[in-house]
Amino acid sequence: MQRIKATIILRDVTDSRLFERTLRLLPDVKQVVGCVKCLTATGARRKGKQWETQAAKELSLWISAGKDPHVFTRRSGSGGSGRDKRGFSGCCGDLQSDKPLGQQLLEWYCIELKFYEDLTDELWRFFTGQKAPTLAGFWKQACKAVIPYENRHPLLIVKINNRRPICFTSDARLGRRLRSYFNILGNDNVWCFAFDCFKELEPIIGRRGL
Repeated sequence: MQRIKATIILRDVTDSRLFERTLRLLPDVKQVVGCVKCLTATGARRKGKQWETQAAKELSLWISAGKDPHVFTRRSGSGGSGRDKRGFSGCCGDLQSDKPLGQQLLEWYCIELKFYEDLTDELWRFFTGQKAPTLAGFWKQACKAVIPYENRHPLLIVKINNRRPICFTSDARLGRRLRSYFNILGNDNVWCFAFDCFKELEPIIGRRGL
């Protein structure tokens, strides 16, 4: 019972002193290692959800010219059709919107949001034309999310811990409009640019995109 209780405490602990006290309850090294891994994974998931909420708010304020922070909301779970039945016709990737303004953007871009603690080595590989397996995996997910929809481009937005996010897209028009870097990711031509640069664009959405 003591071991189970200690594990549960570790999953939600945020106070470092409480964390240390809890570790002392565990009888062996294997349990300590297992609980630390559990804590790390839980922390990463929590930061990932926080980033999705933050991105939804930032994009909402951008597309509404600062008037509405709730144009987009983060989408829990996966599978667009299930969410569509619940009233979100604008739904693709990790964001959803039940407002016409948001639906216009999601009819052109399928937005995939990812959080990662450190991608320094991966970014170096990407910028120097080498294989970047983690980024390539993220990009593959973004491309997979687009498959059920016609005429939509994947837009992958990656947040690195304590850094501003960066974007990847296959939309050549968008890439050329921004201060972007062109390279290969996986097997695709992609453009990479800062998320802040994306938000500098005037949010006029039409059939041909931004």
